[in-house]
Amino acid sequence: MMKTKRSPPPSSSKSTKSKSEQSNVVEETVSPSNVTQKAKRPRIQDDNISDELSSFKSELMSIINNFMETQSGRLEALEKLLKSVQEQNKTIQSTNKDIEKAMSHLSDDIKAIEKKIDYLDQERKNIHIEILSLEEKLDTFEMNSIVTSAEIRNVP
Repeated sequence: MMKTKRSPPPSSSKSTKSKSEQSNVVEETVSPSNVTQKAKRPRIQDDNISDELSSFKSELMSIINNFMETQSGRLEALEKLLKSVQEQNKTIQSTNKDIEKAMSHLSDDIKAIEKKIDYLDQERKNIHIEILSLEEKLDTFEMNSIVTSAEIRNVP
């Protein structure tokens, strides 16, 4: 392959300009023929942009409104559920208070019954001791009566 050198086209007039001015002139006149430029996108007119923005805005607003309606419905359902749970909680608390009162009453009754049982058990022990002492006295009385008694035999 052969290499080609490219240079700017020769200028037709020679002037007495400074080098910086000459370079500006050269840059303005240089236009390479083999360089392609990208086609630019045509500019959209302002009324099309405003129409697109307004349609996007309305679409976005409708999406937000639908979302808000959905969330509002879910929130109302959650509020109803929360109220029912609170009511259940109140009934459970009142039931628990009733049960606590009943348990307290039963506990008091059990303590009273235990006291009565202890008292009766002590009374039974005292009675048992007294019975034993009476039996002992009876035995001694019988022994004494046998000794002082006279037996008569063969009497018709």
